Amino acid sequence: MGDYSLKYFPKQEIIESKPYDLQIVKYLVRNPRAQAAEIAQETGLTQKLVEKRTKILLEKGIVKLIPIIDLKKTDIVMFSIFSRRVAETRKILDSCKILEINDGQAGIIGCITDKIENVRKYIEAVRNVADKEADVMVIYDYQINTSFSL
Repeated sequence: MGDYSLKYFPKQEIIESKPYDLQIVKYLVRNPRAQAAEIAQETGLTQKLVEKRTKILLEKGIVKLIPIIDLKKTDIVMFSIFSRRVAETRKILDSCKILEINDGQAGIIGCITDKIENVRKYIEAVRNVADKEADVMVIYDYQINTSFSL
């Protein structure tokens, strides 16, 4: 298939999870809209602990809320930009960004917008300002894999 067009090694940090963090995450996987009081009641943890740990998990990016959407039934367009100049590309895509994976220099920024014309505008802006060699992938369908049972 030829040479890679982009190589990157995302930073990885070993996180020692606490048993109560796993309880919270497992519950949120089943019910992402759950309130702290509900999680506390179901897990036996205190509401204060659930609120604190949920905030920390979200702030550190350990937990992200990514909706499962049937893209074919919506007017949403999902796309990703693969760039060797992630910092500059991020500035342009910040308003549509839903996900980013990078190693400090190269990486992928996933975005959503409401029209394919907007995708073209974002691509042109990235290629004209940040990274003229950036690659693009338009996403028609996606699946979220998790080791937690839903």
